Amino acid sequence: MKLPLGPLECDAKPDPRRFEGQICLKTGTQIGYWEAYLCEFPEDLGEHLNLDVHGLAGTIPLPGPRWPIAYLKIICVGEAIRDRGYGSDGLQRFQLEAERKGAVLAFARIGWCPDSPREKNIYFYQRAGWSLHSEVGEDGRPKDVTFGYLELRKSHP
Repeated sequence: MKLPLGPLECDAKPDPRRFEGQICLKTGTQIGYWEAYLCEFPEDLGEHLNLDVHGLAGTIPLPGPRWPIAYLKIICVGEAIRDRGYGSDGLQRFQLEAERKGAVLAFARIGWCPDSPREKNIYFYQRAGWSLHSEVGEDGRPKDVTFGYLELRKSHP
C-alpha cells in the first residue's frame, strides 16, 4: 500500500490560509504529513468544518481569546510506522508553526479517521494536552465527532 504523501493540489490559486508540514524519519524519508488552515474568523472555521461555527462555539467551552485559530484538517502517519512517536512529533511541529503564524488556539476534529480507531485518536490528542469536547446526542451518549482544542501559547515552555 502506498502512503498518500499529501493532498492533491487542484486549485489554480492556492489558499493563502493553508499551511502544511511533512513528517519524516531522521534519514529524510517522508512517512506522513499534516495540513492546516489559519482561520481569522468564525466563518473561516465553519467553511472548513462544513457547519455553523457560531452554533458550535456556544456548545464548546473554548478559552479566550479565540481568534485566530489554527484548524488542523489532517495529520497522517503511515500505518506500518505508527506508535513510534512520529505523529506526536508532527503534532508538535504543527503547534509550533500555528503559533508562529499568530494562532492563539489550535482546533481539530478527532475520531473521524477511517483507518484508525476513534479511541486511539482521542488518546493521541489527550496525551498531547488537548482539551476534548464531544457533542451529546439525544440519548445522552457522545456523538461520533469529537472536537479538540489547545491553547497554543501554553502548549510548550
